Amino acid sequence: MKNAMQKDFWREIQHTRSRFFSIMILVALSVAFLSGLKATAPDMKRTGDDYLDSLHLADIQVLSTLGLTDDDIMAIRAQDKVEDAEGEYVIDAFASSDSLDAVVKVLSLTGRGINEVLLRDGRMPERADECVVEENMLSLMSIAIGDRITLTPGDDLSDALAQDTYTVVGTVRSPVYLAVERGTSTLGSQEIWFDDDVHRLNTEGRGYALGAFKGEDKLLVWTPRTYYITGYDLQQHFPDDTVHVSKYSPDTVYAVAYFDRSQNYYYLKRFTAEQGEKMQSFLDEDADLVAVTSCPGAVLVLTFQGAQASRPAEEIDVDGFVGAKSHRAKGKRLTTYDVATLAFVEPEPSGEDAPNDSEGDFDLPETMTVEGADAEFEIERPKGDTEEVIVDTEQLNLF
Repeated sequence: MKNAMQKDFWREIQHTRSRFFSIMILVALSVAFLSGLKATAPDMKRTGDDYLDSLHLADIQVLSTLGLTDDDIMAIRAQDKVEDAEGEYVIDAFASSDSLDAVVKVLSLTGRGINEVLLRDGRMPERADECVVEENMLSLMSIAIGDRITLTPGDDLSDALAQDTYTVVGTVRSPVYLAVERGTSTLGSQEIWFDDDVHRLNTEGRGYALGAFKGEDKLLVWTPRTYYITGYDLQQHFPDDTVHVSKYSPDTVYAVAYFDRSQNYYYLKRFTAEQGEKMQSFLDEDADLVAVTSCPGAVLVLTFQGAQASRPAEEIDVDGFVGAKSHRAKGKRLTTYDVATLAFVEPEPSGEDAPNDSEGDFDLPETMTVEGADAEFEIERPKGDTEEVIVDTEQLNLF
């Protein structure tokens, strides 16, 4: 019986040789792929752990709004299971070179080997008037090793530095910063633009101005059917179907006009953008975005076609037509007539209604219009000042 089974087994392989070897190769590839995945994760963790251990990355960071004294540091060292502790000076300052100004974070080099930096080029500082910088700072500030930069702290810490001019003698990497983000600065603000051609943020005046950003300011990103709120990190990527980016204001009410293809009618709804970085859907798949406005007192003008072509244009008070509700609400139908055009018309701003910079609303797009499936915004907004260039606070660090 056993011999008969073996004969039948080998006979089946011979008759279906190509299929047998195909299955065998697929199984071998699957096993190899799974083995690679199983081995890669531990190797990556081990590599990262070895890198951080070699630079003695601190396990815990202690912060104080009043600062820490030498006695405080000695008390931390005396705690059980604390191998070592060291104080570090950190301030925000304006950095100036011959070609550019920037807002940077200045960190002191530690003397006890905690949070050491990895030298990439040049040498470490040997005198009080020398410093090393992160690698990307050279290109962002258009400087090179050997150039001099001027550091100006804020008024509250004007005497924090022994001197204000330093020579860059090398570039380093810090274990403290593993990602592209560098946190936020409490010093100054930076003007940011959005380049609609490449869907990237910049500080060089390309695209349209978003305004001045600092601290916890956020961006509101629109796609044809969704929106989300995010920070202003210059390195972030935006969806390919992004139709507009603006500075986020939690109190701003947006009026959205859209076409419901399932019912063949135009609708209007108003809502505030919900906080959080989760992608929010404000339109269904069978709805097409037509226009958006954030301007109080705007009027929606409709013209008609077909049998109602001779009907006069209809003007709708946007704020009074429908109340501000959730972005999930359907809204209110605009008309049952055949619409030819639909556009928001905004009131002329008076002196009293002029935007207040402190409110953060001055740089919001007043009207955005989307045409068909291409979803291209037509925006009328103030032109940004391209004379002054401020480099991203989150990208630079001095040591």
